[in-house]
Amino acid sequence: RKADIGDVEDAMEDDRLVDKLKRGSVKGKGQDDEEGELFTVDTEGSKEHLSAKTRREIARAKLFPPKAPKIGLSASEEAKIARAEGALKTGKSQPSSSSKKGPDVFDLWDAPIAPVKKTFHHPPPKQTPKTLHQKVSAAPAVLPAHEGQSMNPQTEAYEELLCTAAAKQLEAERE
Repeated sequence: RKADIGDVEDAMEDDRLVDKLKRGSVKGKGQDDEEGELFTVDTEGSKEHLSAKTRREIARAKLFPPKAPKIGLSASEEAKIARAEGALKTGKSQPSSSSKKGPDVFDLWDAPIAPVKKTFHHPPPKQTPKTLHQKVSAAPAVLPAHEGQSMNPQTEAYEELLCTAAAKQLEAERE
């Protein structure tokens, strides 16, 4: 997580300072010199008058600062935008089109130039085959299966299929 740990670091720094001052007072170093550092002026005030909801919102704002809206830009595009913003803030402006006018610069308000007529090579129209909508063969595209070949055939249909298969097999053996 990306959390702001500045408050924790400040508290740890305060603890170190207190420990340093305690060690200094035990050793007998100049207590009068460091007394001014023991007392601070509270500029923030207590948050007792705030509701729990408001305190929670303040804590969330410290931990999770508002994020920039996602507008679908890549990192390089965001860097380009940041550079352009920086250039605008420092006073460096982009070269304007009026100061740099050459033959390669298009000016919308200039006199119209005669349009160049381009010739395109048009291939001949493609023709459909003559046999597209005609039946090529008298045979059916798919041969329907015997009803005894279904997943759950009726007993009579299955026995009929077995008899025809056995008859074909016996006839093939006789020849």
